[in-house]
Amino acid sequence: THGNGTGIGFADVTTKRVANAIDWEVTYMNGITSGSFGMRRNHLPITMNNDFQTLSVALRGCGQPQETAKFVFIQDTLTLNRLWISPSLYSVADVHPRLTVVDEIPLAFDECGTMTSPWALK
Repeated sequence: THGNGTGIGFADVTTKRVANAIDWEVTYMNGITSGSFGMRRNHLPITMNNDFQTLSVALRGCGQPQETAKFVFIQDTLTLNRLWISPSLYSVADVHPRLTVVDEIPLAFDECGTMTSPWALK
């Protein structure tokens, strides 16, 4: 994104790492030129210290136990051929004609609460 944070306003929670990487001048210009709806896309959501806290807050906001919450991680918006899905979505993916569950990889966090990328795990 080269620092353009347009769309961050659609999130309910993010990390300080993401918030600190945003080039607000570019982001605001993008929002202003795209109109009022664009400006709303640039609001900063609740910002947590690390990935573990961010995911915990997001799961709490779902109002469901972690075991039944449904969530998907994508590598980026240009790479949609591989997804990481929560176990509660396995049954949906298993019967979808365009999806194949290839492996079960649990989420992992380091001692600082930073999530190890599912794409780096094997």
